[in-house]
Amino acid sequence: GINAEYGPPVNTVVTDNSSALDQWYECKSDDNKFQTTMTWIFFGYNLFLVAFGSYMAYLTRGVVSHFNESRYIALAMYNITVCLAIIAPIYFTVGDDSGKAERQYIIRSAASLFASCITYFALFAPKLHALFFSLDDNLNTSTSSPKINQTTNNKNAV
Repeated sequence: GINAEYGPPVNTVVTDNSSALDQWYECKSDDNKFQTTMTWIFFGYNLFLVAFGSYMAYLTRGVVSHFNESRYIALAMYNITVCLAIIAPIYFTVGDDSGKAERQYIIRSAASLFASCITYFALFAPKLHALFFSLDDNLNTSTSSPKINQTTNNKNAV
């Protein structure tokens, strides 16, 4: 299989040259071509998942509005795609080896935080807006509940 031809990935300890305290484990193959190929396979698989999710959101666009989440799914897929398109080139071209791991870690963390925060905001902002700004409309249009309370109070008084 793959391991027989390229050798299995090895868990190695990597030490940053700027600080002897910074050590971490990295799973890498001895063959750079294999490492690059596997990275692109990983990106291709994730791109396929994003495209498939977008396609499914497109197919479900005509569902009744109470159950229609295709807009939110499409927004999340778009958000991930834009984040990957911006961050991936930066991540792979962060500079020389001195401090490269820290910069990659910061970029990866910032991209994850950005993508998740924007997605959560897109999902929950309309719901929170409806909750806080439509609350007065719901209270003004509801007139049946005070009548029910008045009739139950009159029965208790008798």
